[in-house]
Formats: sequence, C-alpha cells, structure tokens
Amino acid sequence: MKIVFVSDIYRETSVYESQVHTLCNAHAVSNEVHLINLAGYKSYFKPEIKGARYKSYKALRLPHFFVPRINRINSYIISTKIESVIENADVVHCRGQFGASYALNILDRLSLSKPVIADIRGVAAEEIAGVDGRESPFNYRQIIMMEAFVFERSTYYFFVSEPMKVYFSQKYCLDNTKSSVFPTIVDNDLFRMDAGWRKEYRARLNIQDKYVYAYVGGVDRWQNVDRILLRFHEVSAIDDSLVLLLIVTDLKYVHSILERHGINNDRIMVFSLPYSEVGKFLNAADAGIIVRDDILINRVSSPTKVNEYLACGLMIVDKLESIGHKMQRSSFIGIHKTLIEIIAEQQHIYERLRHEDQT
Repeated sequence: MKIVFVSDIYRETSVYESQVHTLCNAHAVSNEVHLINLAGYKSYFKPEIKGARYKSYKALRLPHFFVPRINRINSYIISTKIESVIENADVVHCRGQFGASYALNILDRLSLSKPVIADIRGVAAEEIAGVDGRESPFNYRQIIMMEAFVFERSTYYFFVSEPMKVYFSQKYCLDNTKSSVFPTIVDNDLFRMDAGWRKEYRARLNIQDKYVYAYVGGVDRWQNVDRILLRFHEVSAIDDSLVLLLIVTDLKYVHSILERHGINNDRIMVFSLPYSEVGKFLNAADAGIIVRDDILINRVSSPTKVNEYLACGLMIVDKLESIGHKMQRSSFIGIHKTLIEIIAEQQHIYERLRHEDQT
C-alpha cells in the first residue's frame, strides 16, 4: 500500500523525531511510505534524519500558514515530484489541521479524490490565537475557517485523546464511526526500563544515593519551567537527597532563570541532548515532572513526555506541591497503546479506507 504522510512540522522540535519519524518508519516496514514535510524558513535546510525507511520530501511552509487563503496558495508551491506522489497515494495521512488543509487543497487543485485522514494533535485555534481567541480575534477566525474546511472534507479523523475526540465531535457534529483515538507514540527502542542504563547513568551523574526528579521538554511559558525550578530549589534546601535533572531545548533560558532568581544549586543538572539519548538519562530518574495549567489546551492533550516517562518506569508528578515527596519508582508501563498496537490499528483503517475508495 502507498501511504503519503503530510507533516505540518519539520525538525523544529523533538516532536518531529518522536512522533512523525517514528510513525513513518514503523509503517514503512509493511508499506511504501512517502513523507511530505512542511518546513518553515528556519528549518527548511536542516538535514533529514538518517536511516529512514521512508522517502522524504520538503515543501516550504509560508508564514501565517493557518490563514486559509495562504494555505491554499501554499498548495501551489510544490514540485511535480510531490504532485506525482500524491496522485499515486492510496491514503493521505495528515498531521494536524494545517497539514490536512494543505493536502485537501492540493487534491482540489489536481482534481483528485483520495481518502484523507486528519490526525488532530491539538486545539489549534486556542493554541495559536489564545484561549477563546481573546489574544488575536483575527487569527482565531482564520483557524476556525480552516478547521471547518478540514472537518467537513476529511474522510477520517485520528485524535490523541478521548477528551479531544469528544470536544471536536461536539464542535463539528462529527460521525464517531469515522474517528479513532491514538495517544502520542513512544519508540520503545529508545524509551524503556533498563537496569543497565539506570546503573550506568546514575553512576555517571554521581547520583546513586539520590532521589531524582526529571523534566524533559521545552521552555515555553505554559510549560512552567520557572515554577518547577523555584519549587525544587525551595524543597531541596530542606532535603539534600533530592536532585532535579532537566533535559531542555534551550539551555540559555534555564540558566537565565537561575541567574535571575540567584539560584546556585549543584543539585539542579541541566542538559541539552540528542533525542536518542533522552531515554537513557530518564532511567536515572525516579519521577518525571509535568506541570500544566487547568485549561482546555491541556485537558485534551496527550503529552509525549508523559508516555516517555511511563515507558522508563517513572512516577508522574503533575502538581508543584508534589515536588519534594518521594514516590516509589514504578514498574508499571502505563501507556494506553504500544507502538505495535497503534501501527496495527492504523494499518487496518488504511486498508478499509482504500477498499471503500475503490468500491
């Protein structure tokens, strides 16, 4: 089967490698997979990931891609090779509302009808325009227009959580028989409980006798890194057996927080690592931290880091006041669906959609 993936991101964050690359590589074991990457100016010239089993292409993503008219214009700026790939596809699997809108515009331009799966990863209108559109009414209206187009025209929908499925099903009156829930995936070759890794990295970091919290991810305001640092600094002054291991995308930002608050704490260890090394470092920890505000964006999400924490046997700390309490490291791998299960279920959906399209 010929599967075309359309990704609305390209190497801007580790999410690309953990979600897009991993998924395409897994599907490429049994299918002919082509990945079209929509890349912004800053990421367009980054090298492709080595060892990919799929064929990869890049298309420039114009600024303000969420505006329907710009998205439509963007669908004209593609190579004849990409056009050919889409023409020969059995199924087009699109990451996010933006990727799905882009693919639907290309199909319209080429006068083609293909099964299109819109793989919805978040509440785009609220994420970009601010909750309820208060920060940017224009952006909010544009994304709602684009979303309505996607939910009216796509063949099938994937959602990362049941609350997200319920939210969009009510918002756009969707047929629930045409949607499925797939949480963020975890590559178990990179993220798993491993006693050897735990022993090696706790020794390497000289934290064999410590209770270790880990935070992995970005440093955007909504990820509350500053609040996590301040809380840990407070409790570690009372308990010197605690260590905080931060693996972040922006070292300078974290160091600026520490400097601004006059924090000089040798039990706060900050790293920036290749994605392939993160799981090994997580094995050195006992608990993983994710602190989010109670808003719609977070209530319907399926954070990648939570499933990666769980895959490495960490307990989840989701409240600031829980930092400082020592929970026992879990031996339960609490991921809703394994990568193998997700690939098998999606393959079944691909085959059904192809069959329905041919009959």
